[in-house]
Amino acid sequence: MNTINRLPRIFQSVLLLIFTLLVSSTTAEEKPAAPWLQKDVLQAALNIDMDTEQSPKFKVAITRYFNDLNSGIKKLIRRNPPGLKREIKRKKNSVRKHMDQDMAKFLNDEQMTKYHIYRDLLLAKLNGAPIKSGPVTLQDAPTSHTY
Repeated sequence: MNTINRLPRIFQSVLLLIFTLLVSSTTAEEKPAAPWLQKDVLQAALNIDMDTEQSPKFKVAITRYFNDLNSGIKKLIRRNPPGLKREIKRKKNSVRKHMDQDMAKFLNDEQMTKYHIYRDLLLAKLNGAPIKSGPVTLQDAPTSHTY
């Protein structure tokens, strides 16, 4: 394995270590870490095994997802349409599909499978759903991506 391919993995490992230390230093009095900074979510992101060209694109896609979701939900709340919960669910699904399309532009099939594990874990944490404990594996990959 050449140094160029190892460098991003080493850099990712160092970042994971830093985030793990930050998350583990949380005391009972402090708020828990944001869902995207939790150890298992970060590990799932690292498991995608992106190269140096893919990592910035991944960051842009995730940032766009959160920005679009946030602004879309705020607009819906201001409008206060009938069936607000249903409209919010539609917005979440729409923004998620856009993120999936963005990721598919630069991730290969194997990485997309690992990305789906990451995405499902992140979304479950954002929604407060119970999470299966233990390491996330490819067997945990969803067979259907409908919500």
